[in-house]
Amino acid sequence: MGGARIFIVCCQNMFQSTLRHHRNIRSTIARTEQRTGRRDIKSRRVANAMARRLAGGSSQAAIGQVQVPDDCNTLKEAVDRVHGDDRLTTIVVGKGEHNIDGEYLFISSAMNIVGDPEVPKEEIVVVGGIMFKKGIQGNCHLQHMTLRQAKWFGVNGESSFTMDDVLVEQCSYYGVVAIGTGVVGRCTNVEVRQCGGSGVVADSGASITLIGAKTTVHHNCTTGGRSNYGLTVSGSSSTIQLVSPLMKEQVSTANVFGANWGAGYRGDIHQIKTIAASSSISSSSSSSLPSSSSSSSSSSSNVVVLREQTLDQRLAKGAESAIDLVSDSDSDSDSDPDSDSDPDSDSDSDSDTDNLMQRFLDELAELKKKKKENKNKNKKAKAKKAKRKARKAKKKARKAKKKARKAKKNPIGG
Repeated sequence: MGGARIFIVCCQNMFQSTLRHHRNIRSTIARTEQRTGRRDIKSRRVANAMARRLAGGSSQAAIGQVQVPDDCNTLKEAVDRVHGDDRLTTIVVGKGEHNIDGEYLFISSAMNIVGDPEVPKEEIVVVGGIMFKKGIQGNCHLQHMTLRQAKWFGVNGESSFTMDDVLVEQCSYYGVVAIGTGVVGRCTNVEVRQCGGSGVVADSGASITLIGAKTTVHHNCTTGGRSNYGLTVSGSSSTIQLVSPLMKEQVSTANVFGANWGAGYRGDIHQIKTIAASSSISSSSSSSLPSSSSSSSSSSSNVVVLREQTLDQRLAKGAESAIDLVSDSDSDSDSDPDSDSDPDSDSDSDSDTDNLMQRFLDELAELKKKKKENKNKNKKAKAKKAKRKARKAKKKARKAKKKARKAKKNPIGG
């Protein structure tokens, strides 16, 4: 116990020193801004970055977030860091393109991935897809960013997730997918466009709820396929719910061949329906979803709270969490810290995703086969037409020769 108390005192002294450094930096910047008569956003960012460096990384845990690329070079590195530290909950993605290696950025625990609120979402681009793996306790949240050119699905949810103010575009196959019994996806002001397959898919007993006036699904199904629609339900218990006043006719438009909504494998068109806003709120309160609830303002509060908190409050909170961590380590010293499964082990790929992907590939293969058959039919039809034309030309030539012979035998005036 003596060693723990010494450690606690050292932590408190370190945070007090950091607070003093931070206050000095902020006061200097405030005086500079007062002289120039303007607020400098860049100066505030520099101040926060300096404070983080002075704290030696402890401010990240105090704030509860990591920033890409300031704190981590890649999204995968940030996801691994948040997964390994219970005090971290949020990844803030900065301006630029963030490439994902492989099929997906795999998420194995509940976390928030949000774009910098001071940057337009069109300038925060994640190139690749995101997969929320099966069995995550709690909710995963995406907010204020663009997902582009995923190799498979843009967002593949095998655990419950929420999305707010997200653009999903140009995916090779589906845009946003929820797969599995009990999986709930809540999408607020989400746009899905220009994907090869369906735009939004609920499969194998999952449910997707669409909320917000800016929610739209358009110009998808570019590769064709008989079960590809803007809004698609597959499975007898899967549902896509649109919160009033949204209607499927206004949300899903201009998808290729007019395939704006429909049912796939063992699904029914009536599983896509509009529900009252009150029922959406009650269902969200009974579920385990976090701060992103039925309205776009409440789902965006995650970032707003992070911005409005002063660094002093965050560091003070971090000091308390460090003290709690020490006391917990004294009482739970016999527990095994390595009991959790490895987050990087992707060998347990779920059959639901495999089945959905296989159905899509089968439909695509069938579509290619039909196109090839139609092409062969067109070739045969053209060949027959050419033969008929050739026969007509020969017949016409014979008639011309016959006429010429008659004219030769019976010349005019002869």
